[in-house]
This record gives sequence, C-alpha cells and structure tokens, in this order.
Amino acid sequence: MGRTLIHSGGNSRWQVNEAQANFEKEAEKHRSYFQKHAISTLIYTDKPLADIPTLFGEVEKYLTLKPETRQLEFQLMAEFL
Repeated sequence: MGRTLIHSGGNSRWQVNEAQANFEKEAEKHRSYFQKHAISTLIYTDKPLADIPTLFGEVEKYLTLKPETRQLEFQLMAEFL
C-alpha cells in the first residue's frame, strides 16, 4: 500500500483503502476455492506479492517436472477386462 494515488476518481483515501481491502478479501476467496478444487490459477494481489519467497514456493509446483505416466500394455489391459 505504499503507492501514491495520482487520480482517485473523487474517492477519499479511506474509500480507496476500503475498496482494496474488499478486493483482497474476494481474491483470497477465489484463490482458496481454486486450490480446494485443484484448479490451476495464479491470482495475486499486493498482499501475497509482498512475500516473494512464499509466492515462489507456490509457483514452483507448476514448474517441477512430474513423473512420466505410461500406458498399460494392450495385453495387460485385455487381461484386466
């Protein structure tokens, strides 16, 4: 929140701060929902961006290689069915 407002559209500093707090709250709800349902999204507001090590920890899981999945041999599949 260390930014200087150039134009606030006639809103007071208090209104701008309240709007930012509401946005942070709503963004956190979205992040929690998407994480709960394993939907890959990257939603960051000023608050999480202030903690870079945690941020990179979250992003790291998308950058790590996953083990290669192998399809079953056809004969094994036929035996299974």
